[in-house]
Amino acid sequence: MDTKRISIIAASSVAAAGVIFSAVTLIAKKFKNKNSPDITNRMKIMTHDLTLTDDQVNKVRPIVEAHSKEMDSINHVRKNNQDDADKELKAQNESFEKEISEILTPSQSTKFQHSLSKKESAHKANTNHTVAA
Repeated sequence: MDTKRISIIAASSVAAAGVIFSAVTLIAKKFKNKNSPDITNRMKIMTHDLTLTDDQVNKVRPIVEAHSKEMDSINHVRKNNQDDADKELKAQNESFEKEISEILTPSQSTKFQHSLSKKESAHKANTNHTVAA
């Protein structure tokens, strides 16, 4: 009888662990999608806004993918050390902008810089709000 109880407890524990793992995985995916833009969507936007050629898309995609992974890594580090993470973020963004701009035509590069400026202005506006006590 004790063996039967132990088997039931073990089976219940395995099932509970599976449910918890599934829930944690779903939650992690949900938050990851909020923090890092979907690469496919980002590529669609860039292709449309900058009228990228197929050749440019093939060159830009790996840069966007690498940038996204690097930003995820930096954001993970950011939780522990804000100053170092901010420096890394700035360096990563500068590198990303330079790599992309090298692929674009002058007209596309101007559009790209304009879109980055708009995003930076919006970001600064969102981070400069103070909450009244």
